[in-house]
Amino acid sequence: SQSGGALRLDGVLRVQGDWTNAASGPVFNSSSSGSVDLTGVGQRIFGATIFPSLTKVVTNADSLSFAPGSTNGTTVSGVLRLRGASGQRLSLRSTVPGSQWLLTSNGARDIAYLDVQDSDNASAQAINLTGTGSLNSGNNTNWRFGYLVTFGSSGDGIVSGVNPQDAYVGGSTTAVTAVPDVGYTFSGWSGSGGFSSSANPLV
Repeated sequence: SQSGGALRLDGVLRVQGDWTNAASGPVFNSSSSGSVDLTGVGQRIFGATIFPSLTKVVTNADSLSFAPGSTNGTTVSGVLRLRGASGQRLSLRSTVPGSQWLLTSNGARDIAYLDVQDSDNASAQAINLTGTGSLNSGNNTNWRFGYLVTFGSSGDGIVSGVNPQDAYVGGSTTAVTAVPDVGYTFSGWSGSGGFSSSANPLV
């Protein structure tokens, strides 16, 4: 149904092509409880849109691209469901590589097997993809792709390098180096779970 120039969506709206909102106002009424389901291949989203819920689920590798900039921001009030499959990730990309696309997700999230690049998550809460089989392809803001590791010194020295940083299960971190103060020597790293290492730099 339509009210005040905006559509009230209570069911599922399936879209096979690109999504373009050229209107100056909202597409959906704020009372909408339905979902937009993107079912096409290589789809793109243009124009600022507040979706009641948004879904794209694929079983074969595919991409969903977003126009960059605040005038093209994508907001999801309800459930954000973006899922690829094992070995068949859903790639989230900017239509202008290197320019961040804006996403705000205010509700529940059902996300896995993504490959994310050039995204600025403007939500208050980071989008956490730890343990979801997802990939960080760079230039992402407020996304978590691994466990946050903080490196510190017990005193008499500093840690040089990216700190803190994400670490992946079975992966490694960007190199960090312990730099002892004059007159002191580096003795080793220790951490939770019985971790220890004498490597310096540590990767």
